[in-house]
Amino acid sequence: MMIRREFLALLAGSALAGRIQAVLRPPLTAKRPLRIVQLGRVRVDDYAWLKPANWKAVWRDPARLDPEIRRHLEDEEGYATEVLAPIEGLRRRLAKEMAGWVTPNRDQIVAREAGWTFLARQPAGATHPRYFRARNGAEELVLDVGARAAGLPFLSVSDITVSPDGRLFGWAEDRTGAEKRTLFIKNLITGHLLQGPTDAYGDFVFSADSRWLLWTWRDANSRPSRIYRRALPGGADTLVYEESDPGFLLHLSMSNSRRYVFMRAFNDVTSEVRLMRSDRAADPPVLVEPRREGVIYSLEHWGDGFVVLTNADGALDFKLMRAPEA
Repeated sequence: MMIRREFLALLAGSALAGRIQAVLRPPLTAKRPLRIVQLGRVRVDDYAWLKPANWKAVWRDPARLDPEIRRHLEDEEGYATEVLAPIEGLRRRLAKEMAGWVTPNRDQIVAREAGWTFLARQPAGATHPRYFRARNGAEELVLDVGARAAGLPFLSVSDITVSPDGRLFGWAEDRTGAEKRTLFIKNLITGHLLQGPTDAYGDFVFSADSRWLLWTWRDANSRPSRIYRRALPGGADTLVYEESDPGFLLHLSMSNSRRYVFMRAFNDVTSEVRLMRSDRAADPPVLVEPRREGVIYSLEHWGDGFVVLTNADGALDFKLMRAPEA
């Protein structure tokens, strides 16, 4: 309560308001009217120049942003920093108080492989989790995301995946916030860290024999459109499947039984699944059911067959079906 009252008083204080008005002036954004005709209507955008024409290139390399746009963004950021400078100490105190009210997460099991249990643990007050593997009451630190984030302006770790033999620990890493991810694989026997594909969408799987990596490639439009296979610990990539329709996205996953790999192409109203045996990663994927507009389906392996969730045959609220492996 004390901090809250102090914060409100500081914001309302005439001295602070007067200081900001007297010293600081917000940067002015130039107006450059652009006439746009869309769907039979005309509109004028005064600030269209702030969207770089080469935005796709900027997404991949921020250094390619137009210098004039960069200067304006830096001016805006500098102004915000100066306006908030008088309450910077209070902001830090508020952040610390809020962090103190957050209960640390309990251990979360992320995988069980080869007799090891892999855990995620969020230390009190930490922004990022730490990952451990445990067996017979002993624990071993596998990945400290906070340590990797040190000195970086941004870091997001996702898609934690463990190989079936328990030797390889993989994850996807985004260091820009643009969701352009690089895959990393750590050998838990030797401690060696291997940097994998750099144009990854994020989802990936290991083959049943832990010799192959199957991963999803992200194209220049940030679309997951190809699936590649790569030998481990490293080697050339081989194209497994490419989705040629720009209206469809790809998703790669492993069945809960670990016997099949699913490659699902989908949009909002239609989907199509290909699968391969996880112990036959070199085999071409097999099409389950050709896509038909308006038909959505997905699979899970169960026992000696598959369970299918689909809206086929007019099942507006979806239905469950069974299908044999053959």
